[in-house]
Amino acid sequence: MIDTFKKNICSKAVNFYNQNGYLVIENFFSTKTTSKIKIAIDEIKGDKSIELYYDKSGLIRRMENFTYKHKTFKFVDEKIKNLLLKLTSFEQSLFKDKVNFKPPKGEGFFAHYDGIFQFRTPEGKIKNGWYEYTSDFTNCLICLDNFTIENGTLEISKSHNEDFKTLLKNTKNNGTPNIKDELILQLKFNPIVANSGSVVIFKHTCPHRSSPNYSKNDRGSLYLTYNKLKNGNFYKKYFLDKKKSKNPFKALQGEQI
Repeated sequence: MIDTFKKNICSKAVNFYNQNGYLVIENFFSTKTTSKIKIAIDEIKGDKSIELYYDKSGLIRRMENFTYKHKTFKFVDEKIKNLLLKLTSFEQSLFKDKVNFKPPKGEGFFAHYDGIFQFRTPEGKIKNGWYEYTSDFTNCLICLDNFTIENGTLEISKSHNEDFKTLLKNTKNNGTPNIKDELILQLKFNPIVANSGSVVIFKHTCPHRSSPNYSKNDRGSLYLTYNKLKNGNFYKKYFLDKKKSKNPFKALQGEQI
């Protein structure tokens, strides 16, 4: 069972996070703030400098590279950084951002780690995913709608604390971070049932997945990923490198990741 905690980070919450690699904080953002985030998403969609990804039906499924282009996202970024400082005792730097749009019948994604994959540069060199920048990342998912079993909520398993080389052996090693089927059968995934405005914090080494949205309503989420500030600021470099990458896998169940 997943415990939920309020805004004040107590020792129980810190211990739970350290032991499991994830934490759910219920109702961290107010309904008013969550509404402002949705408005900001609609306002910035037309900015040509952000990255948009579409599914086969032509629907927007993902938005990236937007935090520093709107005051609402800057506000959320600061709130999350303060939260992570209390939880981890480290100052954080934003590594990457994305909005996941999950409309009715929208696809989920296969069980995977974040950043555990290899890719080839235009020059033909093999690179080690996110570990080309640093080796410790924290994801913060903000629920923009209620997360339920029916709408394909995030399912998460306890963090794996091995190094990149070991974790890569757990994946299908096909350019994606997808975890091998035989390992998935050994894992216990906990579905996150949470209200809009709740925050899910989890280490990049936590296996996670989701099912399709079988409900009649949208299920959106704002994902902010951080690394320790002392290790550097890689936000601009990450998105510049991503544009150069020839990796075709961009994250939809069945066709992409």
